[in-house]
Amino acid sequence: TRSGTPFTLESTISPVKDSQGKVVGYVAIQKDITKRKEDENLLRESEERFRQISETVSEVFWLRSADNSTILYINPAYEKLWGRSCQSLYENSDSFMDSVHPDDIDKVLAEFGKYKKSGMFNLEYRIIRPDGSAKWVWARSFPVTDSNGSIVRHTGIAVDITERMAAIEVIKESNKMKSHFVSMVSHELKIPLTVIKEGISLISDGLAGEVNDE
Repeated sequence: TRSGTPFTLESTISPVKDSQGKVVGYVAIQKDITKRKEDENLLRESEERFRQISETVSEVFWLRSADNSTILYINPAYEKLWGRSCQSLYENSDSFMDSVHPDDIDKVLAEFGKYKKSGMFNLEYRIIRPDGSAKWVWARSFPVTDSNGSIVRHTGIAVDITERMAAIEVIKESNKMKSHFVSMVSHELKIPLTVIKEGISLISDGLAGEVNDE
């Protein structure tokens, strides 16, 4: 521009032919696409920031298509937690179900059924990794809608809660042992207390008899 501000042009040159098909000239059309390029650069920068964040967080993050049939994106954390490749999920979006613990499959399917109606998935369940180890995950998912309220995609996040669930089990076991100990001690104390009470009763009865004899 005259002010010295750089701008981007898109040029299209087309040949002009006469009735015999001979090229007699060219027509050039130039269009200012500066705004479009700026928008594209902003989009690329935004996508790059999103990629950097999603690839460094420990939580599993995914995007699914509006009809929930296709995985649009899954971050590398999936491979670390599930022990399966992201590519396997791209090839079969339901392959994650192969990892669900047999005892938890029914509740996962039930929650997914509710998700189709309520739009919310929120469940803690176990998965079995290819090496045979078990993990607890907390998975949440919800639909993303446009300005008209139509679902355009689904997004979700899963967190490894294995350590938390293990700590809960330790607390439960500790409470169980404490309850057993208190019950045992209480039982053991009842016996000498009963003997003492009976002894006091006998002594009291004996003293009362002596008083009466006098």
